Amino acid sequence: AGVFTDDDNRLMEIVSENLGLTFAMRQKLRQVCGQAKIRGVNTTAALSESTKAPALRKIESKAAFAGLISRLSEGE
Repeated sequence: AGVFTDDDNRLMEIVSENLGLTFAMRQKLRQVCGQAKIRGVNTTAALSESTKAPALRKIESKAAFAGLISRLSEGE
């Protein structure tokens, strides 16, 4: 069994779609989320925040992705 719940997978999918993530970025998101969950970080809160508004331009989505990754890595 993996570390992700159905909700985690659904949220990661929504974030990936909203931000227009590439395959590599999706893999990175899953990796960082997995590490964050193992450390006890509330990944649901961080992911939910990123599902609210889809990014409009590529540069915005890259910035949003970078922010999400750093939030998950720091464990807020």
